[in-house]
Amino acid sequence: RFPGGRRAEVLAYAERGLQLYEREVKELSIQLFPEALEHVLHFERVISQAAGHLLLVGRSGVGRRSLVTLAAHMHDMPLFSPCVTRDYGVKQFRVDLKAALSVAGVQGRHVVLLVEDYQLAEPAFIEMVNSLLSSGEISGLYTPEELEPLLAPLKEEMAAAGTHRSLYDFFVSRCAAFCHVVLSLDPTNDKFAMRCESNPALFTRCALMWMGSWGSTSMATLPARTLAEAELPAELHGAITKNLVALHESQQTSGALDRGAVPRNYVSMIGCWGKIYKAKRDELSTRIQHLGGGLAKLNDAAKAVDTLSKAANEQRAKLADAQKLADVAMVDIQGAMEQALERKKEVEGLQKSLGVEEQEMSRVKVGIETELAHARPLLEAAQAAVGGIRSDNLAEIRSLKMPPDAIRDVLEGVLRIMGNYDTSWISMKRFLSNKSVKDEILNFDSRKITPEVRESVNALLRQKGASFEEATIRRVSVAAAPLAAWVRANIEFSTVLHRVAPLEAQNEELVYKLGASKQRLVDCQEQLGSLDGRVKGLKQNFQQKTAEAEGLKLSLDRAETTLSAALQLIEKLGGERGRWDRQLQELTAELRRVPHKAMMAAAFITYLADEEEATRAATIARWGEVLGAGAAGLDFSLQRFLSSEGQLLSWKAQGLPGDTLSMDNALVIEYSRCVPFIIDPSSQATSWLVKHLQQGATVETVTPNEQRFSTALELSVRFGKTCVVQEVDTIEAVLVPIVRRDLLRQGPRWVVQVGEKQIDYNDSFRLILATRNQTPLLPPDSAALVTLVNFSVTRGGLEGQLLGLTIQHEQPELESQKSALLAAEEELKVHLEDLERLLLNELATSTGNILENKALLESLNETKAKSNTISEKLKQSTELQVSLDRQRDVYRPVAVIGSAVFFALVDLRRLSHMYQFSLPGFLRLFKASLAAPVGGGGGGAQERIKGLAVDLQQRTYQAVARSLIKEDRLTFALHLARSLAPHEFAEADWSLFTRKQAGGMSGSFSVPGWVPADRKADVALLSTTLPQLVQESGLASNPEWAQWMGSPSPETMPPRSMPSSVRRFQFLLLLQALRPERLGAALTSFACDLLRLPNLGTAPSSLQHVAAEGNDPTQPILMITTAGVDPSAELEDLASRVMPGRFKPLAMGGQQTGPALQLVREGAQRGDWVCLKNLHLVVGWVPALAKELSSLTPHPEFRLWLTTEAHPSFSPIVLQASLKVTFEAPPGLQRNLMRTYETWAPEYVETGSVQRAQTLFVLAWFHALIQERRTYIPQGWSKFYEFSSADLRSAADLLAPAAGQGSGALPDLEMVHGLLGTSVYGGRLETGADKRVLDSYMRQYFTGELIAGRGGARALGGVLQMPQSARHADFVRAIAALPPVDSPALFGLALNADRAVASRTSSYVIKSLRTLSTAAEGAAAFERERWSAELSPLLTLWQKQLQQNDLLKLASAGASAVLGVHLDTPVHRFVALERKKAAALVEAVDGTLSSIARVVRGAELLTASTQADGATLLALTVPSAWADLWEGPPEPAAWIRAAVARTVGLAGWWQRIEQDALLGSPLVLAELLSPSNLLNALRQQTARAAKCSIDSLRLSCALEAAAFRDAPAPPVQVHSLLLQGALMSPSGLSEAPPDAPFLNLMPPLFVAWIPANSPDPYPAERSVSLTVYLDTERERTLAELILPCAATQTAWIQAGAALFVSGEH
Repeated sequence: RFPGGRRAEVLAYAERGLQLYEREVKELSIQLFPEALEHVLHFERVISQAAGHLLLVGRSGVGRRSLVTLAAHMHDMPLFSPCVTRDYGVKQFRVDLKAALSVAGVQGRHVVLLVEDYQLAEPAFIEMVNSLLSSGEISGLYTPEELEPLLAPLKEEMAAAGTHRSLYDFFVSRCAAFCHVVLSLDPTNDKFAMRCESNPALFTRCALMWMGSWGSTSMATLPARTLAEAELPAELHGAITKNLVALHESQQTSGALDRGAVPRNYVSMIGCWGKIYKAKRDELSTRIQHLGGGLAKLNDAAKAVDTLSKAANEQRAKLADAQKLADVAMVDIQGAMEQALERKKEVEGLQKSLGVEEQEMSRVKVGIETELAHARPLLEAAQAAVGGIRSDNLAEIRSLKMPPDAIRDVLEGVLRIMGNYDTSWISMKRFLSNKSVKDEILNFDSRKITPEVRESVNALLRQKGASFEEATIRRVSVAAAPLAAWVRANIEFSTVLHRVAPLEAQNEELVYKLGASKQRLVDCQEQLGSLDGRVKGLKQNFQQKTAEAEGLKLSLDRAETTLSAALQLIEKLGGERGRWDRQLQELTAELRRVPHKAMMAAAFITYLADEEEATRAATIARWGEVLGAGAAGLDFSLQRFLSSEGQLLSWKAQGLPGDTLSMDNALVIEYSRCVPFIIDPSSQATSWLVKHLQQGATVETVTPNEQRFSTALELSVRFGKTCVVQEVDTIEAVLVPIVRRDLLRQGPRWVVQVGEKQIDYNDSFRLILATRNQTPLLPPDSAALVTLVNFSVTRGGLEGQLLGLTIQHEQPELESQKSALLAAEEELKVHLEDLERLLLNELATSTGNILENKALLESLNETKAKSNTISEKLKQSTELQVSLDRQRDVYRPVAVIGSAVFFALVDLRRLSHMYQFSLPGFLRLFKASLAAPVGGGGGGAQERIKGLAVDLQQRTYQAVARSLIKEDRLTFALHLARSLAPHEFAEADWSLFTRKQAGGMSGSFSVPGWVPADRKADVALLSTTLPQLVQESGLASNPEWAQWMGSPSPETMPPRSMPSSVRRFQFLLLLQALRPERLGAALTSFACDLLRLPNLGTAPSSLQHVAAEGNDPTQPILMITTAGVDPSAELEDLASRVMPGRFKPLAMGGQQTGPALQLVREGAQRGDWVCLKNLHLVVGWVPALAKELSSLTPHPEFRLWLTTEAHPSFSPIVLQASLKVTFEAPPGLQRNLMRTYETWAPEYVETGSVQRAQTLFVLAWFHALIQERRTYIPQGWSKFYEFSSADLRSAADLLAPAAGQGSGALPDLEMVHGLLGTSVYGGRLETGADKRVLDSYMRQYFTGELIAGRGGARALGGVLQMPQSARHADFVRAIAALPPVDSPALFGLALNADRAVASRTSSYVIKSLRTLSTAAEGAAAFERERWSAELSPLLTLWQKQLQQNDLLKLASAGASAVLGVHLDTPVHRFVALERKKAAALVEAVDGTLSSIARVVRGAELLTASTQADGATLLALTVPSAWADLWEGPPEPAAWIRAAVARTVGLAGWWQRIEQDALLGSPLVLAELLSPSNLLNALRQQTARAAKCSIDSLRLSCALEAAAFRDAPAPPVQVHSLLLQGALMSPSGLSEAPPDAPFLNLMPPLFVAWIPANSPDPYPAERSVSLTVYLDTERERTLAELILPCAATQTAWIQAGAALFVSGEH
């Protein structure tokens, strides 16, 4: 495109223009690579032409705005772009357009009007742009007053041109020519298609340029500048660039908001890589430098040690020679020295021995005295007491004939001690009569007491101890008391003497030895004196000989001192040396890996911040495959690469959840170059972030709805604050220039546009956006400007948080110890790192010989000692932490249960958008459970844990079930039970129960004959999926099962022979297969038992209870209403009692949003109750209400009540933050009629005649009847029809005047029937069968007898008596007499209709559970393990079908089937087409599942179509490619089984065709893909045989073939139809009993096409027309057949009788 060398010339020119613009205006941050240069030239070519406009369609970051700006600048064209503010509207947009058009139209300058996606805030904007493109003008843009001064300067120029009729035309022409509109739109924006379709000038007037993304070559040029600035080695540039491009391209089909990676993400990733690479490289280089320096010094020290060691060895040799000479001199004195030494040793030994013996003797004496010191005073005291005994006291004792036991015991003790063993009383008296008895006692020597005597007396003391007690004996005898004390003291003294006897003997021996030792000492001292004189002379000689060696020894000492210090240093740092050497090698290797790890980290931060943990892990693994050799050995972890353990611990201490997702997200926020957009449903991460940021910066928090928002934002930008904007649902246009750093130059300063102002930009400014909304509204152009960071709650993180709450409540000391321990450990680790860094730094920075630097050596030793101390403390801390964790883990089961409960709640949103619950709300329940006095007692912690678990699950069920509709409560209970007790639900059992298990064909199992026809398929599925269960239960062989089938409550009485090995849930599977109508009751009982609930009812939901529970003024109370229920009246009544005069209700509508916010503000300030009704009418405004609530600080008495109907767009933030209560109308005719008469005031009913009141009563009954009949869908009505109170009012307005004022005249009944059947009620109906039901009811109740009051006492429905007055109270009493539970007979339905309802309810529960157990959110991402686990059953099922039925062969034969000429009939051709269609089904299924199987095995690459099919199958839905071929069952496994059954069946049809016996044999319509086409083919074939037109034939049937003798063609026998709502007897339809199956096999029917004027086989009065449906849901109709019946047609119409081709749902 550039001839010659012009490309370089053009590029140089463009780069000069770019430099000039960036120097004068602002930086564009673009590179003019070839692709960008071509775009600039395209832009230049278009805008340089008159009326040249551009429509730039592309993704964010591709360079549209920057390149257009450059092109306009180089042409000197002013660039206009709307400056969008918060209140920007049509008026402001018009002002901006006027500014651009005045320059173009008046000044005649070329201008560029750039409009981007985010600036099109209102639809009118793009419409005005379309008008400007089409005609150069915008109608009504200028007022006449504005035009005159605007156009005045153009008069002369218009006159010179002379081509226009008016100044305005001239102005418009110049605007059209000179104003160049450039629209920059993102094709992935939801509004893109609508904008283009509604504004054709975007295509007709604009040059369209599609700028989706950059090519690989262009992208490869972008990193060059960053790589060079990062100083990456040149040899790595190519590999890193290639990998960056590969990573981005791998994300272009996935990523943020499922729109794929955009060029802006690529640029962000490159910048993020540069930032991370430089930081990590510098960090590692510094560490390597320190380590290298330290190791070098240690190596130098080791070399110095070797040198010193050699020198020391030489000096040792010289010293040895000198010592030899000294040794010779030593020999002379050795003898004398030895003798003197021996004597000296002996003297020393004797002196030492004497000292020891004297000390020992003193010790023994002290021991003896110590032992006697206690006993001697006692003995002396006792002797003194004995001496004080008076003789008369002794005489008194002697005078006793029989002394008391105590006296006798004491005297016995005295006698025994004295050696007298005669202890009789006579002996005692004799002893006492001795005059010297006191002297004998006083002079008694205790040493005479023998051991035998002592033991004898001790035995007496032990036996008669009480007698010797002072208090006891003194009461008995004054004289005996001293004797008792004397006995005790003597025995004790004797015991002590016995104990010290060895010591006394030892003492005597020591005295003797001491004398002998003293004498020997004197002798030795004399000998030693003579020897000392001789030794003295010898020493003088020795000193002379050794003088020569002294100098050598000093020199050697110095050398050894230095060597010792060196060895000490090497020894102490030896461990560090090895570790530092390993670290150096690891860091060097890590430094080589930094470029690739930085790339993985940058890609993670750019592309994965909004993904789940599983997706992140899978993507990182996939990136490893993309990078190939570059990822080898990376072992990438964002936390390990970008953070330290200390940093993570400090974040956790600040409140950040400790799970991996939250920690990774925190790092993303730290390192992201884009503005973080934090999705934080629980607000925990936002709270942490504010705390974290406040440590190093000034933080401003604000919400968009606050009045100070703009001011806070401006001040933050100007002064470099960190601005955290919370409750952000989208990126407002006013934020876009800030988010994308659209900075302008003003001299040396940078400014940014904030609304209408240009604010000085401070480089320290940081913007962070946060929201609690899990699905924020982010258009693609806005989403690309931010880094979405999703802080979804994880199981691990929540478990840790709940464990902390539990410990804090149950054992707060453990939690405080844990926190203190972590803080201390972190401090120690930081200190240890600092010491090691100091150690390395001292080594690396030391100069000279470190072995001679004593100060350095001392510092190193001190540092090493501290390091060892800290390491030891860390070891102890780790052991203590393990101990604390063991104690904490005792309560972990509570946290595990709590986490399971919460995630069970989160799953509920898959059932309904209204079922959303927040973590703060759950934490309130959890804390309330902790505060409950449950468990504990004597069982300790385990009982407390069990009690907490039960209380939590019950409390949660009660709180949540109140917000669910009744039909979802059982689903929730089972889902919660499975979450808490997964062991009760085997995976295979659960998969079969929810029909996620694919199963197979019936195989060899023969379904017993007693199994009803409609249950055979389910029993066969059970037998093939769980054959062991069928065998163990004896289902096929035990006759008790046939009896059990007839039981009215089979769920309570399983067959007695059923073995105990069949678990309870497995019994439910049997019940599901055989008696599904009883499954609901069984599931309810099962769930209640597992959750320990008395029933599945809810806590009281009266508003008084709700108000008492909702005592948090910040928590709204959301009342979710259904049709027929309005709690407003009850709320007003409650408020009048509780808050008289302070209740402020407001019904919401389009004009009430402003007053509502004001009402909420005032109520929050004053403490009123505020009620906002009907929020479903203003769902778009509800997020604004949520923001307002988040910014309020309400009065403690403030309560906000909200009412709404369920709405799929209701704000999830309000749903999660609210206390929700669902109000449903109680079912039943009685309650329905009561609601009607509560609505109809007595005045309304009683005004007029009795006939009018009775007519209204009939209408109320009719209305209740058709409303409550919806309970029996699809048998009652084919679908849910919204019969509302408005229909009742319309009918009442119609009938009340028609009933007259008592004249008795009949109204026009045909008109009544017509209006009710077409306008009021019938207008809602969609099928003929439903219209016949409505018509039958109208003709039954709107009759002359009832409406004219001539019905007498006739009862409506046979149960409701017609009052004969107009009094409102009479009608209410009549209604109250109705039974509270409806019977199917009241609606005219078959008596077994309840079984169908129960079965349908069970099916709904199963379907809901399947929805809950299917991870729909992650279905789109490819995870090989998950695909293998969840799709293997389906793949196995298909393989079984292929093998059992030889499907591929059947498909091939069907695709190539050719009819012979003689067999070429419409019916045969239809069958041939069916076979081809079946073959296409088989090929489609085989192609899809084979591709998936190969991908799962890794034998094939994943394609977009395979990924889409796999995601669809994971969601348990049928791929569109299959559904387009045939509309079968909605579940993949059932669809495959049905398709295979039809393929096999059609093969049999073809065999009969080849035998020319098809129509003569019984036909099963369920074997066809399109049964309706068969009927059309039969009709065509019959018309050919009768030689008549097709339109002249109609379909007829009979139970006997003889009925069609005169038919143009023989009838066809149809088998296996199913009948509902009746039984078929030989005489026709008959009533089904209550215990009959709700689907019954029809006898064979004969079907034929007969002329339209031919009579039916059965007369009209004894026949009824029944609809034949293709499925039991009554969604697809096949035909209408007239069958014989016994009763009237009305009875069978109201019974909901119908035929079904198959029992498939």
